[in-house]
Amino acid sequence: MDTFLLRYVSRWWKYLVVSIVALTLATILSLITPRILQLGIDSLTHNDSRNLVRYAIIIIGIALIRGVLTYIQRNLSGLFTEKIGKAIKDELYEHLHHVPASYFGKTSIGELVSRASSDVEVVKRFVNHALIQVFWILLLFFGAMYFIFTTNIRLALIVLLILPFISITTIRFSRMVRPLHLKTQQQIAVMTRVAEETLYGIKVVKSYGREDYVIDKFNKESFGVLNKVLSATRISSLYSPLIGFIANSSLLIILLYGGIQVIKGNLTLGELVAFNSYVGMLLWPMRSAGHIINLSQRYIAARDRLLEIFNVPRETEPKDPVLKPIRGEVVFNHVTFGYDKNNPVLKDINLRVKPGEIIAIVGPTGCGKSTLLELIPRLYDPQHGAVYIDGIDVRKYGLEHLRKHIGMVFQEPFLFSDTIKNNIAFGKPDATMEEIIEVCKKAQCYDFIMSLPQGWDTMVGERGVTLSGGERQRVSLARALLINPPILLLDEATSSVDVETELLIHKALEDYRKRSTIFVVAHRLSTIRNADKIIVLEDGRIVEEGTHEELLDKNGVYARIYHMQLVGED
Repeated sequence: MDTFLLRYVSRWWKYLVVSIVALTLATILSLITPRILQLGIDSLTHNDSRNLVRYAIIIIGIALIRGVLTYIQRNLSGLFTEKIGKAIKDELYEHLHHVPASYFGKTSIGELVSRASSDVEVVKRFVNHALIQVFWILLLFFGAMYFIFTTNIRLALIVLLILPFISITTIRFSRMVRPLHLKTQQQIAVMTRVAEETLYGIKVVKSYGREDYVIDKFNKESFGVLNKVLSATRISSLYSPLIGFIANSSLLIILLYGGIQVIKGNLTLGELVAFNSYVGMLLWPMRSAGHIINLSQRYIAARDRLLEIFNVPRETEPKDPVLKPIRGEVVFNHVTFGYDKNNPVLKDINLRVKPGEIIAIVGPTGCGKSTLLELIPRLYDPQHGAVYIDGIDVRKYGLEHLRKHIGMVFQEPFLFSDTIKNNIAFGKPDATMEEIIEVCKKAQCYDFIMSLPQGWDTMVGERGVTLSGGERQRVSLARALLINPPILLLDEATSSVDVETELLIHKALEDYRKRSTIFVVAHRLSTIRNADKIIVLEDGRIVEEGTHEELLDKNGVYARIYHMQLVGED
């Protein structure tokens, strides 16, 4: 048993022990049965009807007890398996919430879903049908071997000649199926990713009339899964018939030789029947070995894929985290950052923001505006320099403490498949209705919520699909305002709302000056005229900094963008 599985097995070892004890007792009873059957048949040949009835009753009693033990074993092993499966899924989910955000930029969500579902199911099947069954196989094998040798040594030697053929077949089979199962699990992950992407983007698919294309794309990946499964199945299917042929050939030899010994009087009929029963018991584990190996190879492939996730380093927490209240002063000191270390997005950023200031960030697409905001709550850490909040490096704050003091509205707002009320109260579940109503009015979403038939209890659908882009943005803004954060980050948070509503929202944000430092990435420059400071990013660097009037007087990048927008509006 490897260390990955051992850490889960050790938690519920009592279930495993009792299950194995029940399995052991049931197997011992199975091993005793042919010997009693032997005595019954031999008593029949001696016309001993009294003993025959007694042996028949014993066999029936053994069958009943064995049935009860098997019931106990299967229930406990099922419970044991489900607990392990749940623990792996829970830990996987918890771990994914503590890995750096950069990991999700490089890894498909569909692939992660595949690993959390299909790979965990493979582990469960291995535990239930291989890990526990291996005890049964070993006990049955050695028990059958013992009774075979104590029944007739000459017939036992014939069995020994057969075992090497079965062992060689099993080893070669194991080496062939392992890489096939790894490829199958990888292909399933690809298929899951394609399905998830196309279903999430169903509006885009329909708007471009590309249904046939994405269906063909999914079918191609699905066909890839089918081919890999069939490749593994073709090899797996060869094992049982081959072992069956060897087993049946051996039984024929045993019957021929044993029958001659019975005729000669060297072996009783009961002994021959019992011997054949034990040979059948011996061959059953050998046949099952193929299934066990099949599951084992699939388990190894699934385990390795799960370990790839568990081995992703978690976000670094300081040894002695700072937990002091945050006022809202933010300083960037020679900050350089890139998603690829060799290709920086932000270059030597220096910026000081006082508590209660509104800072607007403008610049062309791809200049690093969103990235700059994401460094503040430590969604990413800079490669050079540092970000300070209230004079303390953000890496010294406890992550949960830091992020609870920062409200953020992303460029693409995300809503959970829940009610509008629960989405707004996500960051503050104990919020009163009065608090929720207040922030909704400031975010200009109160009226449209009240116009919905179910009001606060309206289900927004997956990712808020039942709401428009502007409505989702306003609900997301209300969610951020509800936690009353000392630092508020708005990444084009009103880009999908109309100009009038956007102006009302920015006017409402003026009320937060005294309690929040506000960073605003804005598309429409007309909404940020009253910002205390505007910084202009270009190619990852701050090229201009000042108030609206100061930047217009410079007649630089900001002035050019501003005048272009005025011309566009005209």
